[in-house]
Amino acid sequence: MTSKMPAPALSTATLLPNGFYALTLPPLMRKGKGKVFLADNDEPLSEHAHQLFFRPHDARVTNDLLPADRTVFVYNLPLDATAAQLKTLFQPAGKVESVIIGHVGPATTKEEIDARMSTLADPTTAAPHRPAEVAYVIYKKVTALPQLPKIVNAKNWAVKAAMPMGLARYKAQFDATHATNHAALEERAKEVIAEYDARKAEEDRAMRTKTVDEDGFILVTRKRGARVEAAQNVKPKEHELKDFYRFQMREEKRSRLLELREKFAQDKKKIEELKQSRRFKPY
Repeated sequence: MTSKMPAPALSTATLLPNGFYALTLPPLMRKGKGKVFLADNDEPLSEHAHQLFFRPHDARVTNDLLPADRTVFVYNLPLDATAAQLKTLFQPAGKVESVIIGHVGPATTKEEIDARMSTLADPTTAAPHRPAEVAYVIYKKVTALPQLPKIVNAKNWAVKAAMPMGLARYKAQFDATHATNHAALEERAKEVIAEYDARKAEEDRAMRTKTVDEDGFILVTRKRGARVEAAQNVKPKEHELKDFYRFQMREEKRSRLLELREKFAQDKKKIEELKQSRRFKPY
């Protein structure tokens, strides 16, 4: 049986020689078949702990959006860190006014920061932070900064508020882009069906009325398309190509000649009958 890796001990911040405070963040934990977050006697997913560094903001980088006496500079964010996690972590020292993720230079505007934070707040569009990404935590009161080393504790790191990563990230993107409002979809389907029924009814009414085609026919049409019920005044055109082959032409001429001979014989017989009845008056 494999031995479990012990979870890193959670502690308060440790002051480093360079003036930063180091904080060891809790890792994700594994429990049974699923993944839960930091419970007693659970096995950590990794034996490597993540170090977060912070210190009061250096006033040499001047920007009115970062007041020196109320701003904390945070360094080495985890890839899945969010503004909500940073706010929860630093909130015990005082009320947090805002959290800014990403570098802020002297010329950075509030509009640029708002646009950046709006993108980061959406897991479907936010890209994971670059390594060694930075953030700024701005307090409402100046009394918060002196309390940071004693109050900020890794136990306040909200693991559940992390940005989805790996498969969970792709699932969040899929769910967001394929979200279905069933009520709106049903309403739209009813509208489309109603529009189709109205259009079909109008077409049926138009097809039941009498219309004149290009050849002068009066068409009486019904459902399922136009059908010629009556034709007046104009003889239909020959649309089909008949007697294309020579033998067909010869056969047709022979048939017509036989018809003429038969008709001539009938007329001749009729004339003889009229002569015999003395009713025939040729002049």
